Amino acid sequence: KFRPDDAVTGAEALAMLVKAYDRGSYYPLAERKDGNWYEKVMERATAMGILDGDFTVGPDDGLNRLLLARLGVNAAGWGKLAKIHDIFRLDTADSAKVPDQYRGYAAAALGLGLLNTDNGSFAPDRVVTRGEAATFLVKLLKQ
Repeated sequence: KFRPDDAVTGAEALAMLVKAYDRGSYYPLAERKDGNWYEKVMERATAMGILDGDFTVGPDDGLNRLLLARLGVNAAGWGKLAKIHDIFRLDTADSAKVPDQYRGYAAAALGLGLLNTDNGSFAPDRVVTRGEAATFLVKLLKQ
């Protein structure tokens, strides 16, 4: 079952991105006896630069729009540019709620149409549903 209205977890979002950008490898989607199903996914996401530096996500936690933007931008290879946050302008009603170091990720996600504003706001803390994450991924892959 896809459960599109359920919150997407950090591990689920990473699995989507890793599988989309690392098509030659296999990653299990069920719990293993020797650990959690997402351990290999998180390791690969780190190796691919999707999780960069000390940035990580809670594998079982709901993923918010700000974190999804960062993961997607990193997966597509635009993370180095997004880190130069002072060259980006974020024109949303709640732009002050987006930390400076995330401004480039949020602006890129909006500017590329990966995410839409939520009544004129970025809504950085709003948890993303599985359906929204899948839509984000499809738009990302069309870039």
